[in-house]
Amino acid sequence: GHISSSGADPNTPSLFIYPDTSDPFGAGTNGVAQAPWSEASAVNQPGDRRILTSQGPFDMVPGWHGQLHYAFVFARASSGGPQASVAALQQRVDSVQAFFEQELRSDGFEEDPWCVSDFSLGLGAMPAMSELAVWPNPTEAQLFLTVPADTRIQELLVHDAAGRTVIQRGMVDP
Repeated sequence: GHISSSGADPNTPSLFIYPDTSDPFGAGTNGVAQAPWSEASAVNQPGDRRILTSQGPFDMVPGWHGQLHYAFVFARASSGGPQASVAALQQRVDSVQAFFEQELRSDGFEEDPWCVSDFSLGLGAMPAMSELAVWPNPTEAQLFLTVPADTRIQELLVHDAAGRTVIQRGMVDP
C-alpha cells in the first residue's frame, strides 16, 4: 500500500496500485506478500481520481530536446466486476498502443496534432510560458533568475527536493 496507508512499508517497492487480493504471493512487491489493498480500503473519495506519472532515469544535458509520450488509459466493463474491467483495460491499452505506433510511423503527431499536449485538469487555461532561466540547478548557496522585462512576478517560491519551501519572497514592481 501507499505510505499513507497504515502498515505500509516505504522500503517495499510495488508494481501495482490497489492489487486487493490479486497478488497474494507478492509478485509485484519482490516476493513480499502484502495485506489486501483496494480503493475502498484506502478510503478514496468516489469519483476523484488523480494520477502522477514519471519517466526515467535519463540525463537532460544543456540544450537537450526530447519528446515524452504518455497515455492515461481508462476502461470499465459494464458487467462482470473488476476482472472484466481488467480485460477491457487490456483491450483498450492494445488499441492505444496500435494507434500510437501508427501515428509514429506516419509522422501523424506532427501533421495532425490533435493529441493533447500541455494540458492540465481542473486549473483552467494555462498561461503561455515565457522564457525563464534558472541557474545553477541544483544549487546550494545562490540562485539566479532571468525573466523577460515585461514579466511581472508577484511572488517567488523556491522549494527543495523534498517539497519544503526554502525561499518565499513577495516581489515589488521596480
